[in-house]
Formats: sequence, structure tokens, C-alpha cells
Amino acid sequence: MMNSTTFVSLKSTNDIFLPFRVVLVVSACIASTMGNVVILVIFSASKREIKNKRSNRCRVIDIIIASIAIAALGRSLLLGPLQTACFTQGEWPFGDSMCQLQAYIEAMLRNAVIWYLSLLSIERYTKHIMPHEYLATFSPLTVNIILLGILLIVIVQVTAPLYGWGKYEYIHDTGLCGTATTSTFGCSYALYLFLSLTMPPLSVIMVNGVLLSYQMCKKSKAQETTKRSMSCGNSRILSSEKEIPSLVAFMVLFVVMSIPRCITDVVIMCSETYHLLSPFIFSIYFLDSLTSVLLPVLCFSMHP
Repeated sequence: MMNSTTFVSLKSTNDIFLPFRVVLVVSACIASTMGNVVILVIFSASKREIKNKRSNRCRVIDIIIASIAIAALGRSLLLGPLQTACFTQGEWPFGDSMCQLQAYIEAMLRNAVIWYLSLLSIERYTKHIMPHEYLATFSPLTVNIILLGILLIVIVQVTAPLYGWGKYEYIHDTGLCGTATTSTFGCSYALYLFLSLTMPPLSVIMVNGVLLSYQMCKKSKAQETTKRSMSCGNSRILSSEKEIPSLVAFMVLFVVMSIPRCITDVVIMCSETYHLLSPFIFSIYFLDSLTSVLLPVLCFSMHP
């Protein structure tokens, strides 16, 4: 009787906040879509202005930023309409195959953004800490190969539930399909994703953020660099004047907004505490979805 009362109470609470949830989802989807589209328009315009290979070599950061924007845009366009439809209807209305596809693509795009951001942090670290090695390390060809390799790695990692390791199903509190909490191998799969797919890039982002912060504070021992080395890593999307503090703030916010979902996924897969976390599931997942809006905010505030 107590469990039934608790379930009804939670369900009625969800119904009360349903319109608010729909408004939040739609607003975040619109903001992310418009922001990332503008980034891609700026990238396309700047790409047309480049006339020689050397200037193209100096803009690899914009290739990474555009890749992050594409992944974030795809995630927003996928999740926003589907999540709104599920919240308004109270269930997943598109069939099991579509549920599997949505969960798979969302996991792929989410982890691709995290890994692409870790590459961005490495690229900025090399530019600011080791500028003499920047040109030898990063080129458009190198970056494109790395981006493709990262995407292939992520695709392989998130296919496991499609062949039995873990399971994708509809999760009512999120309004989306995701890794099932009742899956037999859900715990081991959640731990695997957390330790091998999520934490490594997030750790790289945090470490590079700390190193860039240290470099920003270390003004007395400036490195001697040639004019070409200093200018070749500059972006046509981001202004170079306040780039480091803005990037560090962006990295910190991204990690802070991503970690709660990573931990929550492991906790609900490996323990029978979903009913305790149920009131907070939407907030945690929505906070994670807001990472798609962070890049446009950074670029608009830093656009020269």
C-alpha cells in the first residue's frame, strides 16, 4: 500500500510540473538549435574567406568548434521534438525500433560532444602552452582524421545494448529512451561507459582547464614565441583577447553539468534506488542537455 501511494504521489507531482517541463524542453531546443546554426553559418562564411592553405592551417580550432556544433545541433533536433511528444502523451508513441534508434543516436551524439571538447582543450593547451609545436601537431587533415576516429570509437562503444549488453527502453521521468534500469547487465555496462567512455575525456578537459588557468595567471614568465606561432592558432569564431578565461569557464561549466548525469546513470543501474531519485531524474538529465547551449553562449560572447 505504501509503495502504491508513493507511486501515485510521484506521478501526480510529475503531472503538476508537466507544462513547466515542456516549456523548458522547447526553450532549450530552440536556443540550442538557433545558436549552433549561427555558429555553423559563421564557420561557413569564414571558410569561404580563406584563400590559401597556410591560413586554412591556422584555423583548425574552428573545425573542432563546428564539429561540436553539428553534434550538439543533431542532439537538440532529435531530443526536443521527441521529448515534447512523450511528455504530452505520457508514453513513447513511436514504437520499439524508434526507441532503440533514439537512445542509440542520443548516446552517440552526447559522447561525441564530450570527446570533441576534450580535443578542443588539447588543441588550446598546445597553442597556448607549447606554441612552437602547434603547427607540427595540428593541421586540418590531422584534426579531421582525429574527429572521424573519435566518432568511430564512440559508435562502437554505444552499440552494446543493441546486441544484449545493457538494454534501451523508455524512461518515463526523462521523456526519452535510454539505458534500461531493469537490464540484467545494465550495471556492468553503465560502469564500463563511465570508466572508459565518459571519465577519460572529462578528466582531460578538467586537467587542461587547470593548466590553462595556471598559464593565464603566469604572466611574469611569458614564453618567447614568433608572431606566426602566436597568430596561427587564432580562431575566426572566437576573439583571442579573452579566450583563455572564457574557455576555462566553459570547460568548468560543461564538466559540472555533465557529471551529475554520469553518476546518476551508474547509481540507478547498479542499485535499487531509482524510486528515490525519480523526482530529480528530469532535472539531472535536463541539466546535461543544456550543455548543447554552452558553446553558442561562449561563441557569441567571444565573437570578434
